[in-house]
Amino acid sequence: MLCTDGQQLLRQVLHPEASRKNLVLPDMFFSFYDLRREFHMQHPSTCPARDLTVATMAQGLGLETDATEDDFGVWEVKTMVA
Repeated sequence: MLCTDGQQLLRQVLHPEASRKNLVLPDMFFSFYDLRREFHMQHPSTCPARDLTVATMAQGLGLETDATEDDFGVWEVKTMVA
């Protein structure tokens, strides 16, 4: 199972690209935990799920974020697993 901050990249990029290249993705790429949706279900008064980011969800939970990472997406992944 994957943990994502939305299913858009999986559904609109990864799955079609794998199909174009005749790659068979493991079953885990079809089952995922959508952090945005789950966060919005637990905290409906924050903002619409489509407007949530990893940073806003972390702030809503009182977690610190570190946007100083040089590598794209590294701090988002570190924050999601915190």
